[in-house]
Amino acid sequence: MAPKRKGGAAGGTKSGKKPKGSPQQAAPERPPDGKLYFLLKRRADVLTAQQIEEAEQHMVTITGLCSVQANKAVLQAMQEGDEVLFFQSPPKGSKERFLAPGITALVSVAKGPYPDPEDDKGRGWLAVDLKMENVFEDPVPLSALKDHKDGEALAGWSLFSAGANLQSLHYVPQKAFDFIMDEM
Repeated sequence: MAPKRKGGAAGGTKSGKKPKGSPQQAAPERPPDGKLYFLLKRRADVLTAQQIEEAEQHMVTITGLCSVQANKAVLQAMQEGDEVLFFQSPPKGSKERFLAPGITALVSVAKGPYPDPEDDKGRGWLAVDLKMENVFEDPVPLSALKDHKDGEALAGWSLFSAGANLQSLHYVPQKAFDFIMDEM
């Protein structure tokens, strides 16, 4: 059952080099309607969709976003109102089968990227505030996404690139977002 909407390419670094094992995404170009789409991955031992739902005002601050985990060009493109697919993965080292990775919720950007208040070493990490929009009754498993990765809507998406498991944030082309929300 497809999640119900509530409402509504590779690039290099400044030096021209790509970090080993980390696919770099070009900063997405903001369309005329002004909205971009993203996918944020979090392990269940770090944050769950239920924790966001239960948080005060259904909002959380995501800290520790750095260039290794989230391409800064993509992260800095985030603005208030953008929509984010929340991807849940099993806790580190988990062997439990019922914790299949997949998209479990839709959240929106409540506050765009700002200096991470927990970055006490000045590493340039960023934070972003997210607000829960919809917890999916039936999550979209990674296996279902992979079944469609060569289809027109998902082909070429950075989620399926080599080294994508190293990145916690991905830009989602509108065509892919629409397919996930309407068809999966």
